[in-house]
Amino acid sequence: MRIIIISDISDESESIIPWGLNLGKHTETEVDILHIIDPREYQGVESPFGDSQSITPGEKLSHQEILNREKTRAGIELDKLLSKEASRLNYPLKINTIIETEELEKKLKTLFTEQPESLLVSGMNTESTVFRDLDEFMSIIGKLNNPAFIIPPGTDFHKPEKVFLLTDFSHDTIMGIKNVFKWLKPFGSLVNACEVTKKMNQYIELELFSKRWEKKVKEYADSSIVLKTNRLKGDDYNETIINYVGRNEFEWVVIPRRRKESSKKIFSVNITKKLTESLNKPIMLY
Repeated sequence: MRIIIISDISDESESIIPWGLNLGKHTETEVDILHIIDPREYQGVESPFGDSQSITPGEKLSHQEILNREKTRAGIELDKLLSKEASRLNYPLKINTIIETEELEKKLKTLFTEQPESLLVSGMNTESTVFRDLDEFMSIIGKLNNPAFIIPPGTDFHKPEKVFLLTDFSHDTIMGIKNVFKWLKPFGSLVNACEVTKKMNQYIELELFSKRWEKKVKEYADSSIVLKTNRLKGDDYNETIINYVGRNEFEWVVIPRRRKESSKKIFSVNITKKLTESLNKPIMLY
């Protein structure tokens, strides 16, 4: 298992990298920090300063020179951040810094192929990352099989005592949830698995359905994790979830990243995006 953090050092908002490092500490997992420089964003420009070796003031920098300059800047900024966080962690965490000009999606696929059980961590403020917007983030992680965290800027890391898990209790969701539980194992959290429904007139049937799902999930869930199932009644899907999460003060929220080919087909990218934008909490997408 490995944690891959998408660098967000290009923005003035507080970085989510410390949050990812703390997750690595508590799960005893190696961490990669991936900083992608999009070559399409940089064209030849005049340098306002001189370079003692090759560049004079006013000389136009080549495309490659600009990319090299940005790599150097990113390396310096990451080193400063990691030096500051190392003393706070007080833990010998192994951290790898990767600075690339390769296409993000291609690089992530390579990393996840090398480490199939990896977890992605990115900031919710996509303007500070290589993602152009939340739609691009959703599009890219939708093509991956790995769970992904999206974190609000400035979020302090806390061990999750209570976790909200959105599901439809179908067999098709079990494999994705199995990957989630690998990351929850060190915390011994209470996981409240919930389904949202507009009607409760088939309560007994729904209860049997969820209990069968719960029994199957417990076959691989660590015994330290307390799993409960619940149904939430509400006409507005998003509002029902947002209100429930707020009232019960869940530290983490786990929701599907895209439509699942389950018998109910209730999950969609649009619902996931709206919940991600509305819930100011660490959100894991499975």
